[in-house]
This record gives sequence, structure tokens and C-alpha cells, in this order.
Amino acid sequence: MAVVAVFASLSGWRLLAAPERFAAGRAPAIWTGVAVAVLAVSFLPLLGAAWTAAPGSPSP
Repeated sequence: MAVVAVFASLSGWRLLAAPERFAAGRAPAIWTGVAVAVLAVSFLPLLGAAWTAAPGSPSP
């Protein structure tokens, strides 16, 4: 679990550092857009579980 957290943190840091080097003025906007997209994608498994549950069955 700690390895995944470190990898995610370093990926986020790198994702912010790269646009700062190549498109300094737009770096915060790019990072925010990617962060929101990753957050939205992280909720997809929850929605998928709710959509595939049979009516009247308890949710997982």
C-alpha cells in the first residue's frame, strides 16, 4: 500500500513539474484538469458495481 502511495505522489509531482518546464503559464490549469479527470475515473468502479447489482439486492 505504501508503494502505491509513493508512486501516486511521485506521479503527481512529475505531472506538475513537466508542464511547468514546457508551458509555465498553463501548468496549474493542466495539473488541475488531470487531477479532476483522475478523480472522476477513480469513481467508475463504484458506479459499475451499483449499475450491475440486481434490483433489491444489497450493495457490495
